[in-house]
Amino acid sequence: MPLRAVLFDAAGTLTRPLLELFTRQLEGAPFDVGAAGMILYRAVQAEGDGDSLPHRCERGEVALDELLAWVDQQLPGAASMVDPASSHFLLGALEWSEPMCSVLADARAAGLRTAIVSNQFSGWSDSFGAAVSGLGADEVVISCDVGMRKPDAAIYRLACLRLGVDPTEALFLDDAAAMVEGAAAVGLTAIHVRDHSAAAAEARELLGLAQAPSFGTSPSPGADDLR
Repeated sequence: MPLRAVLFDAAGTLTRPLLELFTRQLEGAPFDVGAAGMILYRAVQAEGDGDSLPHRCERGEVALDELLAWVDQQLPGAASMVDPASSHFLLGALEWSEPMCSVLADARAAGLRTAIVSNQFSGWSDSFGAAVSGLGADEVVISCDVGMRKPDAAIYRLACLRLGVDPTEALFLDDAAAMVEGAAAVGLTAIHVRDHSAAAAEARELLGLAQAPSFGTSPSPGADDLR
């Protein structure tokens, strides 16, 4: 069945690699940046989809204030990285990946349906929505707004429903292996993004898009390398 839609994760997929952005945004922070990265990775990636406080916050079940208190319990001062009022707020570090964003733009130009599917904490929705608004995706599915998070099968099905396609007609790209596996289990064709240029080229081939000129990017660490 031909692909009619493409769904993207945001941070680490449509942006430059997470580790690079994370390190730059937390430069000068009054806490151990490596330890903070480990806390964040374990909180949102390593457990699949569970009942931890960070996961419940990503599903919109608890308020951001509870998450801030939880992070500070793990590492004093580190709550600033998840606080939209802080200069160390992680969404303030987003820089777009040219190879990946060009796939989204060319897919839209070719008449394919496009979506961004992202896990975001309660209280991040407005900041995140503003950050991705210029990318022009047909749908933006934010976990804390819809009450479900990747890799739960329901969020992929919801995104496909909003786009008017069957999961078997959609391609999904993410830099986290667990999220890719979750999408594949629902029937989407899925690409684990480890190198943006290589993943973009693979996506273009699968979607029937012309290959773009090289953007000169090299393999970079992604979400799974925050461990």
